[in-house]
Amino acid sequence: MKVEKGTVRAPEIGRLWLNSAPLSFRQLRGRAVLVDFWDYTCVNCIRTLPYVQAWHDRYKDKGLTVIGVHTPEFTFAQYESNVERGMREFGVTYPI
Repeated sequence: MKVEKGTVRAPEIGRLWLNSAPLSFRQLRGRAVLVDFWDYTCVNCIRTLPYVQAWHDRYKDKGLTVIGVHTPEFTFAQYESNVERGMREFGVTYPI
């Protein structure tokens, strides 16, 4: 199956933004965007956070936008205050 350039679009992210103004893929069009799906309770997610944060720190002024999408596995991980605590604990500063 061949997909023509420009025919597939990412869905807009419309939920709660915790540490930035809302971003949209429409406003980010033409930029390099890394979307990291993570959960602050997931050990593999936690292990990758330093690398994702480092990419954000190193390349944010060179055109890379990193967006974190929190995808909770457990009910308690759905609470905004718990996610914010996890962001602080792991030093996440890119938009979540």
